[in-house]
Amino acid sequence: MATDKTPVQLIQELYAAFGRGDVPCILDACSDDVVWTQVGPQGMDYAGTFKGKEGVGRWFGMVAANDVIREFEPREFFGGDDHCTVIGWERTADAKTGKEFTSDWLHNFQVKNGKVTRWIGAFDSDARARMAQT
Repeated sequence: MATDKTPVQLIQELYAAFGRGDVPCILDACSDDVVWTQVGPQGMDYAGTFKGKEGVGRWFGMVAANDVIREFEPREFFGGDDHCTVIGWERTADAKTGKEFTSDWLHNFQVKNGKVTRWIGAFDSDARARMAQT
């Protein structure tokens, strides 16, 4: 990714990469020391903080092992010189049971020198937990 892009342009490209399943493209856009945090309850496999590109790759693997994302819509992008916040929505199924949940979500990216240095994601993890228990 070129450093002449705004954070919003970079992040929009990364959502497009996610949509086509191109995790290597996303990892390439991360700094070597990226810090990736999924807010969620203890016991949710992919909740927590993951460091470095290897950690982010493991996080994407855990998401894929647990969730089948049926619809994923980044809806609003808010950017500044070094950050981009995205509000979106998803419809996701549990990979084991097929039961679905929907949730709004919020993602915040910090960008330095054209690379993602921090990501924080939050969604209705309670809805996901309830779905997994039913």
